[in-house]
Amino acid sequence: MIRALLLISFLIAALIGTTGWYFYANQDVLDLIEGKWELDPEMGDARGSFVCEDAPQIIEIDKKNLRITSTRGNKSKVGNIIVTYEDSFWVKYDNEQVIEDNGFPVAWLFILVDRNTLAQIRTDWLDEDNNLLRNIPKRVRCN
Repeated sequence: MIRALLLISFLIAALIGTTGWYFYANQDVLDLIEGKWELDPEMGDARGSFVCEDAPQIIEIDKKNLRITSTRGNKSKVGNIIVTYEDSFWVKYDNEQVIEDNGFPVAWLFILVDRNTLAQIRTDWLDEDNNLLRNIPKRVRCN
């Protein structure tokens, strides 16, 4: 499974255009990902309340136990970080409600496109050849 996740990570990183690992030299992606995020302002009104002033996504990392907490508004999701790379990591949330066709809960890939841009992709958003099945709205860091 780890080998498949690694391959998927590389393919998706190429598709969304990350800045490359040199950007993160001597920095831990789990440190860089923490903070407040909103949907890309280029999305306009489609963002709804998913903005810094209203209901940003707040990401907190427990590096000791490799746990993530993602909060937006009054909803929080907590999960295990199952594998990390230099610019991304995979998460399996506790009590995930979305189930793939194979009967397993989806996993999430968090990719830092650059210091202030984040993409999150679910495994059910990929086809059997690891092509993206939907547009991935990026998130930008709140100031």
